[in-house]
Amino acid sequence: MLLISGALCQGISALEVTYKTIEVLGTGSSRDEAVTWAQINAIQMVTGTKMSASIEAERGLSSDEKGSRFFQSSYVDVSKETAGVIRSSEIRSVLYNKELQEWNAILMVTVLDLERAGGRKAIAISDLRAEKRSLRPFARDLTGLLKSKLTSSRKFSVLEQNLGTKFRQELDAIIENPLLSLTEKVIVKNGLPPDLVLVGKVEAVSLKLTEIAPSSDLIRIKIPDVSARVNYQIIDMYTSETKFHDVARIRLTQADFAASGQAVNEGNIGSLSAEIISTRIVDKILDAIYPVILTSISEDNQVSLNFGSEFNKQGDVFKIYRRGDRIYDPYTEEVMTWEESFMGEVKVTRTLPKVSFGEISGNEQDLNRIREELTERSRQFVAYKIAKSSASSSKMKKKVRKEISEEKKALEEEF
Repeated sequence: MLLISGALCQGISALEVTYKTIEVLGTGSSRDEAVTWAQINAIQMVTGTKMSASIEAERGLSSDEKGSRFFQSSYVDVSKETAGVIRSSEIRSVLYNKELQEWNAILMVTVLDLERAGGRKAIAISDLRAEKRSLRPFARDLTGLLKSKLTSSRKFSVLEQNLGTKFRQELDAIIENPLLSLTEKVIVKNGLPPDLVLVGKVEAVSLKLTEIAPSSDLIRIKIPDVSARVNYQIIDMYTSETKFHDVARIRLTQADFAASGQAVNEGNIGSLSAEIISTRIVDKILDAIYPVILTSISEDNQVSLNFGSEFNKQGDVFKIYRRGDRIYDPYTEEVMTWEESFMGEVKVTRTLPKVSFGEISGNEQDLNRIREELTERSRQFVAYKIAKSSASSSKMKKKVRKEISEEKKALEEEF
């Protein structure tokens, strides 16, 4: 069981055994649930472990000699990537908040402090909001895909938490007013990881299949026409500063769906659209917080990049920039961006799970400067992927025309 103390598994004993004691808050619909979430929060805060927890509720009707009544019970199902070990757990207080209709449990928890996840930033992702009921299934799918893709990037440790009603209200207010800051009290009391939180709202989605008739003697075919607007931001939990804010306005056509290899229909257009849109949003987030970095360069212009096959494909092209001085917002003094100078282009020739290889082209003077300044831990040479041109759309149109021509020819031969 994850949340009980016990003997360390084989292999952990080789590490330096240290413990950390922290005070945490857990919230839930029952007393036990609130205590469990406090323990989960404690492990995540100390170890940075990625954990996913879902609450299953059961409702029903029971009868006895006193009459019939409704009942409800719930339990927490926790899955994890790596175990956390609690040495001791002391309940300081458990109170029921009638106004918010939730239990609050404050615990003093001592947790085994293992090595954190290799410099990854821990990010908590709040469920994307959607005011219209019809948009909520799409928002739910998009939330799940964002968590999955940010985890698979190997740059973030994604944490899921039961944030509690009060804190969710704080997050909702932030979405409506980006200038509203989080208070230290709210951050600490809800046991959030000391890094980042992503909040957002699905403002609009249109999922259409438009019928067209290539010619009068052929069956009408359906072409997807999708548009979406997602307003999201990433907030630094230490400073309450907005690290990145974007209103993604995305339009998808048949060419965008072609790479999935699946025929688009009424049943899957929502899930396929969420898959493509989540990829574009994650690419933007990574460019803003963890941009692709040039990690090596040889004398014959062969280079490596720090993202692998999960995000890069053979044939992808990147523009390489050298980062200079930071540029600050004159009002808030936040870092907005950096001065950047173009150094060359990289075309990816091969990918592995965690690294990509390619060839760089550019001015020889700039390439020599990269060789001189690039070190093992250098981060100043960033790479931005060049969006694929409309060539893919043209290819798709040619493919559709060819299929229509072949179908027409087959019909003529048949009759």
